[in-house]
Amino acid sequence: MIRRFLLPLLTCLLALLSTQAAAAPPTEQRSLVHPLDGANSFLPVHEAFKFTATETPDSVLVRIESAPGYYLYKSKLSFAMSAGENIVAGEPVLPAGEDKSDPYFGDVVIYHSTVDVRLPVQNRGNESFTVHVGFQGCAEKGLCYPPDGQTMLIGRGAGTAAAAPWSLFHLVLAFAAGLALITSPYVIALVPIFCAVCRLSRTGGRRGVGIAIAFILPMAASYALLGASIAQFGSSLNLQGSIQSTWVLVPLTLLFLCVAVFTAGGVAPRLTTEVRRRVSESYLKSPVCHAVAAACLGLLTTIAIAPSIYGPGAKFLTYISATGDIVGGGFKLFALCLGMCMSPLVLCLLGTKFLSQKGEWAKAFSLLTAVALAGVAIWLLDRIVPSPVTLGLWGLLAVGAGVSLVAYRASKPGKTVFMRGSAILLLLYGVMAWCGMLKGEGDPTRPVGHELFSTSAPPSRWLVVNTPGQLAYALAEAKTAGRPALVDWTAKWCVSCKNTALESFAAPDVKRLLRDFHLIRVDVTAGSASDRKLLELNGLLGPAAIQVIQTNGTELASQRLVGDVAEQRLLSVIRGAGSVPAL
Repeated sequence: MIRRFLLPLLTCLLALLSTQAAAAPPTEQRSLVHPLDGANSFLPVHEAFKFTATETPDSVLVRIESAPGYYLYKSKLSFAMSAGENIVAGEPVLPAGEDKSDPYFGDVVIYHSTVDVRLPVQNRGNESFTVHVGFQGCAEKGLCYPPDGQTMLIGRGAGTAAAAPWSLFHLVLAFAAGLALITSPYVIALVPIFCAVCRLSRTGGRRGVGIAIAFILPMAASYALLGASIAQFGSSLNLQGSIQSTWVLVPLTLLFLCVAVFTAGGVAPRLTTEVRRRVSESYLKSPVCHAVAAACLGLLTTIAIAPSIYGPGAKFLTYISATGDIVGGGFKLFALCLGMCMSPLVLCLLGTKFLSQKGEWAKAFSLLTAVALAGVAIWLLDRIVPSPVTLGLWGLLAVGAGVSLVAYRASKPGKTVFMRGSAILLLLYGVMAWCGMLKGEGDPTRPVGHELFSTSAPPSRWLVVNTPGQLAYALAEAKTAGRPALVDWTAKWCVSCKNTALESFAAPDVKRLLRDFHLIRVDVTAGSASDRKLLELNGLLGPAAIQVIQTNGTELASQRLVGDVAEQRLLSVIRGAGSVPAL
């Protein structure tokens, strides 16, 4: 009885419920799935935005790669390092970004593709630490992710430039590093300047040594002050580029030419007799005036050797930049410059008495000093004029010196063999230099290039860039092609850059290994705001520098090269890119 009554009732209830379920609207759902599963799907946040970190001696380089169709908000990026008394973090350095009118936050600055952020750090305890990156991003198709974060463990190699404080032992090492530069162009350029100072003093003994010291100390002090200022203010002021400008180098070149003419007075008396007579009434008779003039010349000579700050002095600049220790780093630079000056000083100590004497040897030495000073002037001018022009000037100097020797030999019939051979060699070099100038050559050590009659140079494989966008595009192009990249930071006035280009990059083994590389050259000659931003983003104070970028787009930061680079050192770093076989 009950079963007969309940069975129809349950059947009616089930029918009613199924009817309501069918009439109810479907629930709208959204899920995060892999993009291959549907055209309107979105990536998980940590697949849309990937983070990597690279250690450098004075910073941590954080790279954030956004997947195609995704972007990051600049204002939402934050960086925090693990607390500790030995870990001191600086302000992060971020690129400019792109302006966007965003549907969620209005007018904002965003980052597409890859963004590199430099985090300055002082790791005085040589410890490992963590970096936490806070971020928020969106997809172009309409999804905005909630704020998120990524924590990365950083090894002990980051910020170690600040690990060891300076000491007397470090000053001794800096002095020894300066002594080791005896064959560098900077020290070679100092020799004729020293000789001119000693020759014009017309004295020897203690007074000659005093004049030499009056030249050295101001030069070393200004060298240290300039280097400390470059490290302290970084690329924002572009100090080195400013003092290597046309307005500075042209007057300095004219000054050295005047000193060269004045030094050659013993050989060309008609040209300089009146000048020497007027100057001798005050300058040559007054030790104080002589010392002041030597000190002023020493200060100005700093401009000639300023590019060497980015050679062996680069690690001292990194120390100052990482620690803010201007005093310690400045003393290191001072000791380095003193070491550079030792070989010219020894020459002055040994030769002041001889140089003060009169006679044929003194006249010959005066001529040699004048020619070398004129060479220093051309060396300075090469930083601001095209290289073929300076090669022509080298040829003019050689021809002029050769003609002077011919005239000197004519007045001294007994001096034949050495004078004749030297004159012929100088005249021959001058003609070769002029031929090289007409071909477009610029290397004075190879005036006619590798082929005497060839006028066509092989096409350059270097891609020249000078803006952050151009550099980012070039690196992305190399990564997409699966090739390592080599980035060469250069400037027209950078002597180290030219030495590396003419010697190390021209070596056959280096050329062979670089065939598989994407070659990028960053020209910061202009010193513009874009150039300074490029240097700041990459943690560089200026050229010369070389970066090797692996096929995955990350830099071998521990193998970054600064200053003059020897061939073997460059070869070892290139092989470290991981895709190049050893010789």
